[in-house]
Amino acid sequence: MPSLDWIGKKAVVNHHKQVPFHLLRQNMELSAGDPDSKNLLVQGDNLVALKALLPYYAGQVKCIYIDPPYNTGNESWVYNDNVNSPEMRAWLGDVVVNSSLFDVLMVSFLAYDKNLIMRNLDAIREAIISLMTENQEFIDSIEKWTYAHDQVKRRFEIFNQAISSILRSDNTQERLFSHELKENLFKLNNSCAICGQKIYMIEDSAVDHIEQYWLVGKTIPSNSRLTHRYCNASRKRKERD
Repeated sequence: MPSLDWIGKKAVVNHHKQVPFHLLRQNMELSAGDPDSKNLLVQGDNLVALKALLPYYAGQVKCIYIDPPYNTGNESWVYNDNVNSPEMRAWLGDVVVNSSLFDVLMVSFLAYDKNLIMRNLDAIREAIISLMTENQEFIDSIEKWTYAHDQVKRRFEIFNQAISSILRSDNTQERLFSHELKENLFKLNNSCAICGQKIYMIEDSAVDHIEQYWLVGKTIPSNSRLTHRYCNASRKRKERD
């Protein structure tokens, strides 16, 4: 099954074990409303607060949204933001976290079933790359005046429109063409449909979607063509034939 991995993941996954449990203490002077409502306002470090809530909500939470990481090295601030793991320090030193993009990615998938998302990972990945490299309005919304209300609203609209169009058309179809179809196409005409040059070995060929898969192109013979593997990999992402 596909999984997410990144530099420093092991350090992040194990870091909570170093933080002790704390009991929640009610401050009556700051309390308001119905005491039986189970609504809580917890003041404290993110991880300490989460571990204090663990006995009450273990196994009931699918996603928690908190601020993206930062590291100033200042441990005298209200929160300890000095990340000392070598892996995390290397990651933070090399990667700039775009908080606007982070917000969109963390929130936009909450309304969908995870199995639906997993079946469409290829198409989602291509759509996100297309937005980040080709959609100037979306690029501006995550780079310029990012906290302006209109910019926040617009980037979520653009992103959710792209994702929902993929997930609404989910039909669990196969992603890859069969080897038998490749052999038949190679015997029929071993020219690359993209560059027009001959493909001399079937091992150098690929069966490509004419209407691209991530644009909801179907994995059926009528939507297939034989290409060089390199030509297929180099194909423009937003091409429509």
